[in-house]
Amino acid sequence: MKLKPMSRIACHTAVAIILSLLLCTETLQSQWPELPDVDLSKFKPADFTDEELDIPYYLKHFHTFANSVVAT
Repeated sequence: MKLKPMSRIACHTAVAIILSLLLCTETLQSQWPELPDVDLSKFKPADFTDEELDIPYYLKHFHTFANSVVAT
């Protein structure tokens, strides 16, 4: 199947736009440095009150949440 010259130009333009968007998206996502995992061995239970004993769980998993945020 042979494309008409205008169709071929439109296809090339569409491919160029898609590739540009992919490269720009990857560049934007790499602008923020990745947050490292927290080292829970630096904490001891005495560092937290009884009401705060669930905080280490959230500290441990915060990097997963923070690193999933995408800049738009």
